[in-house]
Amino acid sequence: MKIKLVRTGFAVLVAGLLVNAGHAQELRGRAMHSGAIVGVGSRLCVELAEASPQEGVPVQLGACRDSRGDWDITELDNNEVAIVNRATGMVLDVEGGSTQDGANVQQWTWNRSGAQRWRVESKAGGAVQLVSAGSGKCLDVSGRSTALGARLTQYRCTGADNQMFRLNRTGAQTIGDSSGGYGRPGVVVVPPVAVNPTIGVRPAGRVLYTGMIHSRATDKCVDVERASTADGANIFQWSCNATAAQIWDVVDLGRNEIAFVAQVSNKVMDVQGGDRRSTADVRQYSWNNAPTQHWRMENVERGFSRIVNVGSGKCLDLDGARSNDGAEIMQFDCHGGVNQQWRIEISGNNADWRGYNSGRNWGNRNQSYSEEPPAFLVGDFKAYNNYYQGDIQLSIHSDGVVIAVLDGGQRVTGYYRGSQLFLGNARFDIQQEARGFRTTQVGQPGSSTSYVRVRYESPRGR
Repeated sequence: MKIKLVRTGFAVLVAGLLVNAGHAQELRGRAMHSGAIVGVGSRLCVELAEASPQEGVPVQLGACRDSRGDWDITELDNNEVAIVNRATGMVLDVEGGSTQDGANVQQWTWNRSGAQRWRVESKAGGAVQLVSAGSGKCLDVSGRSTALGARLTQYRCTGADNQMFRLNRTGAQTIGDSSGGYGRPGVVVVPPVAVNPTIGVRPAGRVLYTGMIHSRATDKCVDVERASTADGANIFQWSCNATAAQIWDVVDLGRNEIAFVAQVSNKVMDVQGGDRRSTADVRQYSWNNAPTQHWRMENVERGFSRIVNVGSGKCLDLDGARSNDGAEIMQFDCHGGVNQQWRIEISGNNADWRGYNSGRNWGNRNQSYSEEPPAFLVGDFKAYNNYYQGDIQLSIHSDGVVIAVLDGGQRVTGYYRGSQLFLGNARFDIQQEARGFRTTQVGQPGSSTSYVRVRYESPRGR
């Protein structure tokens, strides 16, 4: 009996050494998905409870806002995958290799065990279930919760929506060593193919304004290549033509963040593969609320802003300030160059208007889009009797350029012409008042807003 115990103990020791050897090995294979894993029932992301490289950090539902919810799904063998957190390099693991319902799911160093192997099973509507190879049970949101912080466990597969997930994009490229070993993959660099069934669904929120996005470096526009409606379609620079491939809705997401929605496709501006590195390509994808689909506009100077990606902190960048049609638009470290400065050109209601034309709208020889406003309109104004019940400040310049600053710091460019202000998708009649002026939206006589002057600017040439 003693001999048997000794042999058993030795077997356990050897097994333990093999597991530890597995810890030291890299996980290599083909990344079939990079990005967020979004719960169908909750519409929240699978993420680590804390941004820590420690083993045992539990997995929960989160707001899709940082690298804790950024995953690579890496092919192994036997139609199995490992689910790797891109921030920590650790894998999704069933605690203790348990086969019990309710066992916690955590991050752990790769050791090849069944508790770290999963099967991706396609379901109706483009959803998937993630099934533990070790237990045969499904990744499950505990208690069918839809709350932030709800824990992820394993549970017998029921087909309920708390066990259904969407992978917002997939790729098809072998990353790293494909010789049969398993290792942490690199970044997918091929155009992804969407499996998200919510194609065409827009982000919730009001449209702040609609128009073209002009580069300060070239005066050309941000364009969806070939007016494509496909996920992964490239976004590049093209001569401005005001077609639907160049018209963007700027949607308020709250917290001073916005989404850019292409009118041609109803899809949003995003960074390919959720990549956070400089030179990552900018493309269009179906809305999934990933951090790389959130942007901020930060004012540079009159009418120009830099557009900063919330997920990466990088700036929308025209590669090399190239002037040719088809020049790539990507993200890059913010440096203040003119190839990172952009202006939203409001489309307006006049079919012949194509936006503020690089300061040449006033008195342009070929197209007189705007005219010098009267002296009482020139300067800075603040709304005080406001139909729209929002914080609005207007700067009206002597060359007819109008810049509105809205709630959250968003800026809208417009112009003055024929005793009317053109701003966003609307035009406004103007009437002088003792302390400033009043606007009334054309077609909406009840939408009267008064503005008081806070700064005066002498009209040009006076």
